[in-house]
Amino acid sequence: MRVEEKIREYVEEIILDQPDLFVVKILLSGQRGNQILRVAMDGDDGITIERCASISRQLGARIEEADLIDDKFRLEVSSAGLEMPLQLERQYAKNLGRKMKVTRYGGEEVEGKLIGQDKEGLELEIDNRKQKIAFKEIEKSVIMISFK
Repeated sequence: MRVEEKIREYVEEIILDQPDLFVVKILLSGQRGNQILRVAMDGDDGITIERCASISRQLGARIEEADLIDDKFRLEVSSAGLEMPLQLERQYAKNLGRKMKVTRYGGEEVEGKLIGQDKEGLELEIDNRKQKIAFKEIEKSVIMISFK
């Protein structure tokens, strides 16, 4: 089992009693002895710094106890953040009503308001027209931050 898979297993055990939270991405990078383990979390209503800190403490203890990562490493547990591309269907549902930019495979970009989402894809409102986009067509999608 890869380290990232084991980390996901640990995190999912830690948040088992918090069904509103979910793991977005886990990435272990760097060279042995100077690695960084990044765990991006989210929640149906967001995630607080306190919850990230609690997960980090528990996860760090489990990693050390299992001696999962050789040598020293830095652990970062944080919110997925608006600048991070959406990774999971669950993230689309929590962002209904927000403006987003979708890049399709091939490079075409569209911007619109997220007005719907199901298992197959999402629906954007673009210039008062509805457009469906299948998840399998999406290379990257990000929420656009509005400063009104």
